[in-house]
Amino acid sequence: MPLAPKVKFSETLTQATVRIEIQGVHRGLRDVFLSEQYIKLNAPPYFFEADLYDSVEDGTESFATTDDKSVTFNLKKKNNVIWGQLASEQEMECRLLRRRESIERAHTRFGEQTHARKLKKTGFDKVALERQMMLENQKRVKIEARREREIQSELRRISSRTERATRQSLWQAEVVATKFSETDSEDESEDCGAVCPSKSSSCVSKRVEQSKSQQETSDTTNYCAPGAITIQQSVASGTSRRRESMHIETVQTGDLQPAPPLRAQISHPVKFTQLEQDYMPAREQREAEIKHWKKENKLGLDAGRQHGGESLTDTSNISERQPIFLKDKADKLLSSGNITSALELYTKAIEVELLSPHPDMLLTKLFSNRSVCFSKLCQFTDVQADVTQALDLMIEHNTCASGCWSRELEKQRFKLLLRRAHALTQQKKWTAALSDFESAHQIRPNDACVVANMQDLLACTKPLDCKALKGLGDTRFRAGNIYGAAAAYSSALQLQDVSEVLKLTCLLNIVTCAKRRGDYGCIVDLCNIAFRTILYTKKPSGTFEKRLDGPYLLKSIQNNFSECFEYAEFLIKLFAWRGKAHCFLTQYTEASTDYIAAAQLCHRVGKESEAERYESLCAQLRHL
Repeated sequence: MPLAPKVKFSETLTQATVRIEIQGVHRGLRDVFLSEQYIKLNAPPYFFEADLYDSVEDGTESFATTDDKSVTFNLKKKNNVIWGQLASEQEMECRLLRRRESIERAHTRFGEQTHARKLKKTGFDKVALERQMMLENQKRVKIEARREREIQSELRRISSRTERATRQSLWQAEVVATKFSETDSEDESEDCGAVCPSKSSSCVSKRVEQSKSQQETSDTTNYCAPGAITIQQSVASGTSRRRESMHIETVQTGDLQPAPPLRAQISHPVKFTQLEQDYMPAREQREAEIKHWKKENKLGLDAGRQHGGESLTDTSNISERQPIFLKDKADKLLSSGNITSALELYTKAIEVELLSPHPDMLLTKLFSNRSVCFSKLCQFTDVQADVTQALDLMIEHNTCASGCWSRELEKQRFKLLLRRAHALTQQKKWTAALSDFESAHQIRPNDACVVANMQDLLACTKPLDCKALKGLGDTRFRAGNIYGAAAAYSSALQLQDVSEVLKLTCLLNIVTCAKRRGDYGCIVDLCNIAFRTILYTKKPSGTFEKRLDGPYLLKSIQNNFSECFEYAEFLIKLFAWRGKAHCFLTQYTEASTDYIAAAQLCHRVGKESEAERYESLCAQLRHL
């Protein structure tokens, strides 16, 4: 059966407010409904509904708000009157009829609003589509106009170019014809003057008549016997040869446009990035390493030249011989989660670095990073050894340098001390781990994590009594360390010679930790253990039933109430907590019996208000 939440009602002449407390329920599990005559809230395990005293505005004026702990209904009254109460006092049938009608009107209004939103969205989509189509049409018209202009421009350019070529060819033809006519006349005059200088004019006239008759003959017929060579063909061939020679001369010496000159040759030099720069800000911290590597490389080359062979330093695979490059590869593998490969590379880099150590604490970084790999692989002995090596090298470097710790070295030393302390804790070496935590505490006195770990180690090195363990658990619980608090309370319960009240207090605190974790099955088991502790291990003079069901426990307590009176407060809390856990586990019958037992015990000790609350919860559970 669902639980009834706590409801607070307040009103004015025009407004009514209903606040429903549902602490611990996720917002996604809350179902809220509001209409003119009816409100409902379903937030498992809580459920609330009410038929309103009078009508309210069903729309934007009446609304519900939610937060982490509650849901608030803000209701706008239709009639400006004081209700005096939230729920209606009408008969059940009338209330159900009002509720049904208001729900139907609310659903109708919601459907109309949904339909209106759809129509509005459709209108917006239509307007957007039309605007998009208009923009596309405008763009298409612009593209077509631009294409037409380009076509017309190209046609005009081609036409002008054709006309210019035509005019140039006609002009060249006229020049050729003029020169040919002059040459023919000169040749004819020379020939006629050589044969008959006195009768040159008659010879010219006869030649003209002969050429006319030959032209008429060639027009009437174009047939000629094969192999026959006529005077006309010879003259024509001679004329064509002269024309070709004159045309070639005209083309070569004519007024044509000159060809453009050849482009000048341009050379673009290509420069490659040098392998080593003089100064690189990104590698400012590794300048000493690079200089050391260059020095070793130079010594190897010089020794190789002296021996008349190749260099003693093999530069073909430098990434496998230089610890700097090995460390870079290992760092990338460690960040990507490949712990085993990173561990191998760190080990190889340490072996190479030990042969010729760099002066910039590279070996310290390698030991530190390898300890991280060992820590992730849970090899805490190796973690302790590597961190010790790194700290020793750091102390040696600091002693050789200035003697005072820089901020960077202090930060690195703090991390190494915490790492070694954690490894020593896993090996149950409490004293050594406490010493490392104290050294870290001197570096950062205000670090809460270091202080908490020191307290835990002090509790391990110096055994605490039950009261001190309870105080430690309370401190952890207030700090939010629920699991640590439960562990401290459990340690207190395992001690000998502990008072019953203190033991029960620790047991109830463990139940509270389970409630904070939401482990309701564990709450039921812990409550049963508490019942056994109170009723059976104490072994009072009375006789008790060995069963842990609500009715049997209540019967045993009532029969021997004088022996259990001092534990009545604990018993009421245990019954209430176990009942609530049964509700969350949907075991409503067991929850009802536990609430009944808690209410009857409240009546016995005079707590009537708590008894009424448990009885109301039991009445709600009976409907399920």
